[in-house]
Amino acid sequence: MFIEIELDKIRSFKMTMAAQKRIESHFKKPFAGIDQENLFVDDYVIMLHACLKKDDRDELNKNQLFEILDENLNCKEVYELFTKIIMEGFGIEKDDPKPPEEKQEQEEQSGIGVEPYETLS
Repeated sequence: MFIEIELDKIRSFKMTMAAQKRIESHFKKPFAGIDQENLFVDDYVIMLHACLKKDDRDELNKNQLFEILDENLNCKEVYELFTKIIMEGFGIEKDDPKPPEEKQEQEEQSGIGVEPYETLS
């Protein structure tokens, strides 16, 4: 599901595997290894650009997206948008106190949400 936000016009964002790959290529490390405490503004713009719907990504370069974000949102709103995209993309619920790894581990131990594994013969 895309997250739509009114900027210069409605823009659509979504964390996909392709977006994650673009982000990992920029940082040259796995997504989980990105130190989110030490990001620059440009890093957020690059990650948001990676998550833009293809039509919007083709229309805007990173500098244009920066200008649009700067004109339409304050810093807090930009960070909240990125957080929302990440949470939606990885299926993290806002009030879920457990990280996704713990949640998956708990589900696997209880058998909830685990599909039977079929081996190849």
